[in-house]
This record gives sequence, C-alpha cells and structure tokens, in this order.
Amino acid sequence: MSQDTLQVEVYPTREAMGAAAAADVAAELRRRLDGAPDATVRMVFAAAPSQQDMLDGLVAEPGIDWSRVTAFHMDEYIGLDADAPQRFGRWLDAAIFDRVRFGAVHRIEPGDDPEAAARAYAELLAAAPIDIVCLGIGENGHIAFNDPPDADLQDPELVRVVELDERSRVQQVEDGLFPAVEAVPTHAITLTIPALLSGERLFCVVPGERKREAVRRTLTEPVGPQCPATVLRTHPACTLYLDEEAAPGDLEELPVTDVAALGAAYLDRVTGLLARIRDEEAPAVAAAARVLADQIAADRLVHVFGPGGHSNLAAQEVFFRAGGLMHVAAILDEGTLLSSGALRSMAMERTPGYGRVVIEDRGLGADDVLVLVNAYGINAALIDAALTARVRGVTLIGVSSHEHANGTAPDHPARHPSGHNLHELVDVAIDCKVPIGDAVMAIDGAAEKSGAVSTFANAYVLNWLVLATIEELVARGEDPPIWRSGNAPGGDEANGRFLDRFRGRVRSL
Repeated sequence: MSQDTLQVEVYPTREAMGAAAAADVAAELRRRLDGAPDATVRMVFAAAPSQQDMLDGLVAEPGIDWSRVTAFHMDEYIGLDADAPQRFGRWLDAAIFDRVRFGAVHRIEPGDDPEAAARAYAELLAAAPIDIVCLGIGENGHIAFNDPPDADLQDPELVRVVELDERSRVQQVEDGLFPAVEAVPTHAITLTIPALLSGERLFCVVPGERKREAVRRTLTEPVGPQCPATVLRTHPACTLYLDEEAAPGDLEELPVTDVAALGAAYLDRVTGLLARIRDEEAPAVAAAARVLADQIAADRLVHVFGPGGHSNLAAQEVFFRAGGLMHVAAILDEGTLLSSGALRSMAMERTPGYGRVVIEDRGLGADDVLVLVNAYGINAALIDAALTARVRGVTLIGVSSHEHANGTAPDHPARHPSGHNLHELVDVAIDCKVPIGDAVMAIDGAAEKSGAVSTFANAYVLNWLVLATIEELVARGEDPPIWRSGNAPGGDEANGRFLDRFRGRVRSL
C-alpha cells in the first residue's frame, strides 16, 4: 500500500520486517556499486534500537563492497563523555560501523563547540550527494532530532544544534538507554529535514506498538511540523517498513487505497525508475547510438532480439514503429513468444542451446549488430544467443538489469549453465535497473507484489536509443529512413518510398 509517494510495507514480525528492509537496502547498495568499478555510495544511518534488526540483516548480506561506502549518522547528543555508551556514534560502532569495513565513517563529535561541529559536519555532507538514508520515526513523530512542533521542513541548514522535546527524552529512557529523564541530554546535533530528504533513496524502519500512533499520524495528518515524519510522504523514493505491532489497526481504512492514489504511487515508481535510467545510463546509450549510427550509415540492419515472453515486446516496440528506424529488424522467434503459449515460452527461454539455433538461423556475422533485450539478463536462450553471436563476430548491445542479474542465485533454474550475466558478455551494456522480482507495488492483503516495471524500462531505453541514433546520424549529415504511422495522413505514401529498399532484407517485414 502507499500514501502519496510513500510506499508502506507491513510484516508479521519485527524480525521479518528487519530482514525485508535489510534485503532492500542491500539490493540498492549492490545496484549502485555494481554500476561502475569506481562507483561509491554515501549513506546515513539512524542510531536506535528500532534499527537493530535491519542492521543485523544488512551486515549479513553478501556481495557488498563496503570499502566503497562512506557512512554518516544523523544525530548526536551534546554533553556526554566521548566514551559514553549512549552516544549514537558508539551505538552505531557496535551495530554496524565496527562489523564491516567501510571506506570511511564520519561521526558527529560535538566537542567543546557544538555549533562549529555542526558546520563542519554539514560541509562533509555537502561534499557530494547522499545516496541512501536509513532512518526511523520517533514516538512524537520526529525524524532524527527534528522534533515537533518546531521542526523546520524548509530548514536552510543541513546540520544544526537543537533543544530536545521532552517526549524525545522520555523515549530514550523507555528504550533503556538512560536510567531517568534527568540523565538525558537536553541538546543535540541533528541533520535537518532537508538534509535527510536529500538522500536519493530512503528506507524507514519502524517496529513496535509504541510507534503505532506516530505511524498513524505520519500516514494521515497533513504534511507539517506537528508531525515531522509526514514529510516522508513527499519524497519520491521512500519505503516505510512496519511490523504488525506498529501498523495502525485501521490501516486498511486509511485513505491510501483510493484508485487515483494507487495510480499516482505506481506512476511515481515507474517515473522514478526511468529517471534513474536517464541520470545514470546516458554514456552507455550514447556509445550504443554511435554503434547503431555506424551500422545504418553503411546501410546495414540493426537486429533486435528479446528472448523471453515479455522481453519480446521490447523488440516489437522498436520494429515497424511510428518514429522508429527502418533499419531495425526484429527477431520475433515463435518459440519464445507468449502467443505460442506462456509456459512453452518460459520453457524455451530456459532451454540451453535454443538461443544458438536462433542466431545461426539468422546467419548473423561480423558485419552485424545485435541488440539483446531481457530485463533479467540470465536466461539460457539469452546467454546462448550472446555467446553464439560473440563467436560469430557480431557487435553486441545488451539491455538488462544488472541488479536483477547479480542478485539472482547461481542455481536458479532460469540461469544458463555457464552462470553468465548478459551485461558481462556484450560490447555495450545498458542497465534498465529493474528491481529483483520486477513488481514494485505491495498492496495490503495481497501475498505478492504487483505492478511490473520491466516493459516500461525496456521501452524507454530502446526508444531513447533510437532517438540518440537519429540525432547522431543527423549530426553526421545523414537522413535516416524513419517510419511514419500508417494511420496518420500520408503515412502509407511516406513509408512506401522505402519499402522496396527493405523488403526481402528484413525477414519479419
């Protein structure tokens, strides 16, 4: 379920909640770190017992190069001894900082001049974008130590010194961190709300019955300083993880199942994914466009193959398409088309050797370019097609999700026996960034997520590639043949001028 742009997931136990959040944080880390050999991640952690299950699960996750991760934390008491166990930095040392080998850990050290310490920490934060924020919600609705009712949702500072709300101090006693309220410091250094929201991806973990009212307010009250956590509903990529104790009893009655709101939440997920592709894949798309432009300038075809049920849609998307390139030749193999039977299609895409037969049947060789599209990037037919094309000297462009491929177990039945991923085999790899499982919407009461995004992602990448190729050709002084819709005025006449040029060359025409 969702509220505005905030995705809400409820789990039966605190342990299940922590494990799910840890898996999602780990997947995001892998996605970012696997994007390039020199990729790094900057992330912010909350220090509270509510985060323990998630952090335990995160530490245990495999395949994360922590040496490329820089860690920050979001608040720290003023006035405690440097070695006091209640210091948030010390808590995080035990919870995660000393359990994995971070590239760097930046602790908030208030010292004798907290204001200067806040300015210095703000400079560290501002040095580069924040990628991930792992946070919680306080019993009074605060995030970090941005307490109601004075939290500034538009604070011009990234870090500041604040006086703690009485309810915040009481919570520290109830969490077992201090013996009495009098022992809890009255002031702290905290990241501000704009600093927290600057993170590209937010993971908010909130377990326990004591947080139920704060969660209810977060989901139902107007966004504002009376409950600072309401601002999470404005972030484009934030997930709230709850256990059943923290979930309000009337959660299913909250105004979050409205059809328009559901559509808005799904739209946000889709557009957020496309925005990440746009922001991160431009160099790969430009490189692929140059390859296609070279091919078309030489009047040679560009072959596109999407081995797998819905991956075939990607090949169809750019073939015989209004605004598309006439030099595109789609390989529409009947064996993997859903129209031949969904279960049959899945069986064929998992059959070793099948992709080899398809490529050999097309007679592709050293003068050819093949675009292989499959969001998952692992299936046997796909990998065989890539391996066969490589042996035959074909130039390969791959469109697949690196996160999905890298996160799929080596013994998954869909995998090629070699264990290869598509992006490891091609000359130019474009990451469509589809999350593991493809579906992105958790609807309350449904056992599985729904709302797949791979078709959107693949279609966006391929149409972007077509646009970039046309732009490249025009810059070279070429006038590439482009399909006009046959349903538009003059479409048949415009296309008819080129049909003899491609009839017989493009098998599926």
